[in-house]
Amino acid sequence: MFLRTEGPFGGVNERIDHHEHEKRLTVTLYETLKLSISEGVADFNIAEKEGGTELTLHDSYTPNLLGCLTKGCTDKQMRKGIGGMAKGLQRESERVASTK
Repeated sequence: MFLRTEGPFGGVNERIDHHEHEKRLTVTLYETLKLSISEGVADFNIAEKEGGTELTLHDSYTPNLLGCLTKGCTDKQMRKGIGGMAKGLQRESERVASTK
C-alpha cells in the first residue's frame, strides 16, 4: 500500500512494507526530496499488555547533506512525523476496539 502525507515542506511518500494484523506495521519513507533525509523506516510493534495495548516504535533515517547541517531540526521533524503516525495508529485501534 502506498500513501502520501502532506507536511510543512511538502509531501512525503510512504509505503507499507510489512503488515501483520494487530501485531506489526513497517512504513518506509521514500522520495523525500523536500525533507532533510534521504530515506527512513518506522517499525511499529503492537502487543497486549495488562488489559491494554503496548506500542513499541523503532525508527531510523539517513540524513542528507541538509540533514547533517541541521541535525537538531531534523531529529525534531522526524520525531514529530513519526509521532503523528503513531497517534493515527492509536486512534484507529481505539475506533476498531469500540466497535467490537
